Amino acid sequence: MIDPNEDETAAMQAAGVLAGEYVEHLGKTDLAAFTEAEWNTLIESVITGYIEEMQRRTQKDPPF
Repeated sequence: MIDPNEDETAAMQAAGVLAGEYVEHLGKTDLAAFTEAEWNTLIESVITGYIEEMQRRTQKDPPF
């Protein structure tokens, strides 16, 4: 993302927290050791965290 605004930066941070919680839950830090399902869940948690924080901060659907 080029030159993120304040909302986008906060959404990335929120997504990172959720991703970190999921990785901690798995007890794995080597991404190469993730199963396909674990990888998909990690990506889903990042995307969901980003979108939910953008919605919370802007009180409307994100522009994508």
